[in-house]
Amino acid sequence: MRSINHPTFWRFCLLLTILSGLVFSVQAQDSPFVQTYILNNNTGDARTEWFIENERTLILNGFDTTALNLPKPFTVNAVSIDVIQGSDTPVEIIIYEDTTGGSPSDSRVIGRHIIVINQAGLNRVVLPAPASSRSPIIWVGFNLPPGFRFASDAAGPSVLTYWAWT
Repeated sequence: MRSINHPTFWRFCLLLTILSGLVFSVQAQDSPFVQTYILNNNTGDARTEWFIENERTLILNGFDTTALNLPKPFTVNAVSIDVIQGSDTPVEIIIYEDTTGGSPSDSRVIGRHIIVINQAGLNRVVLPAPASSRSPIIWVGFNLPPGFRFASDAAGPSVLTYWAWT
């Protein structure tokens, strides 16, 4: 594995920032009405296939809830991922709240759920325990096993995307 300071790694992260494409469903809890919002990094139907090699990889997409004018508190109740080839290996969905923004390194876990995604295509997972937050940044991601294949948008606007390895 290369050092995190390696220039190729940072170019890859920049490329991933442009290509990210996970979809998240969020409910804002405005009293007395509840509104549903879809937070989406996709901007079309062009997509790129990604393959996880060698070790589990955490892929996070961040959303600036303030810039999106998302009323607070909000609750993440479903996530989606576009899968090229399903797998019987467990996948962990992880949701973080970030009160400072910028990097997920100081974020706090507010939701975890383990699932198996054994079907290709867009998989939407309704979370059995939705995650609520008031934070300006929300990170939602998947801890994917080696061999996992998924698709991401080839023209997405995400500026908050991170990949992490053990």
